[in-house]
Amino acid sequence: MDRRDFLKYTGLAGLVMTNSPANSQSAGYADRLCLNESSSMSHDFDVCMKAYSKAGIRHVEPWIHKIRPYVEKESAATAKQLLSDLGLHAPCSCCMGELIEPREDHDQRVEQLKANLELVGALGIERFVVHSFTQEQYTLDDYKRGVDNVRQLGEIGREFGVIIVIEFIRMQRFMGTLPTALSLTRGADHPNLRPLFDFFHFWVGQSKMEDLALLREGELEHVHFHDAPSGPREILADKDRVFPGEGVIPITDILRVLRKKKYNGYFSVELFNKEIQDADPLLTAQKAIETASRFLT
Repeated sequence: MDRRDFLKYTGLAGLVMTNSPANSQSAGYADRLCLNESSSMSHDFDVCMKAYSKAGIRHVEPWIHKIRPYVEKESAATAKQLLSDLGLHAPCSCCMGELIEPREDHDQRVEQLKANLELVGALGIERFVVHSFTQEQYTLDDYKRGVDNVRQLGEIGREFGVIIVIEFIRMQRFMGTLPTALSLTRGADHPNLRPLFDFFHFWVGQSKMEDLALLREGELEHVHFHDAPSGPREILADKDRVFPGEGVIPITDILRVLRKKKYNGYFSVELFNKEIQDADPLLTAQKAIETASRFLT
């Protein structure tokens, strides 16, 4: 991949920014609210699922390291039945890093991914999140390996019947922006490999609002949906995420673009604030519904 190929997606016009739910053009998203289990990380898998269902959540994004202890104690079939009995649909599961960038232990990481996808597939979960996580220095030539790596992820996903969704993480040196994620997924060109959009990583990181125009119609596969407070973005961390509408991200404008780009997936509220994670999952789910629904109706 040469510099021209890598940079060819940049340079499009900016967008006007507002953040008023009343002006949202996201009609049709009302049934797409999802709750990410990170928002209740202090609680066990079954506790979270039961609370989310009781609150009225219908779509959930369980974390693989929360599923596994439950399955080891019970079984994958029991976990799948639990979701079914609670009326819950799990469109996606989080997550695994250090598979996209070149690494000496890549083969070992791939074997761990296969084990995760086997479990995810057994529960009938359709997608699995993979992200880059590194502070190493890289060159343009390293992105050739990156394209090969993500193409391999797509092929492994096809083997297990799971779509791999690629998430850019703010400030990561290999894949920290939307344009880089798009360049890798497009370069790999695999049907089981699609990009993920995270509101926090987009707004707080090095991506730009005009980068949204780079999305092709129907290209985006999954969305992590939340807000970020005001203040220096350089010092904000995952723990600072807040419920939709409680921060300064221009949510309405972003939703308008996603709708224009024919996004028809789920909006998974993903929070990492320790107080929220420790709180009663029922209350967390109720607040997620209250805050996110104002934008998704």
